[in-house]
Amino acid sequence: MPFAQKRFCSSENITNMQTISDVHNKSFGENYGTLIEGLPLPLLSRAIFVVDKTGKLTYVEYVRKSPIIQIMTKPWLRSKRRRNP
Repeated sequence: MPFAQKRFCSSENITNMQTISDVHNKSFGENYGTLIEGLPLPLLSRAIFVVDKTGKLTYVEYVRKSPIIQIMTKPWLRSKRRRNP
């Protein structure tokens, strides 16, 4: 989410990184394999993409396990959370 990216960069004093968000149209997630299907709300898996000055993708790393994704993909946990906010 854009606000979380901005907060992270501010708290870590990062000023030389461009952040992007796919929160509205999901095209990046669909094109680069990070969109997680079947969740109550669409999310992207964690990944690292490094692009050089010429626009060439030089490094890709997909993070396969994320605690929040594991929780959200278990139907019984989702229904339990709805009853007990």
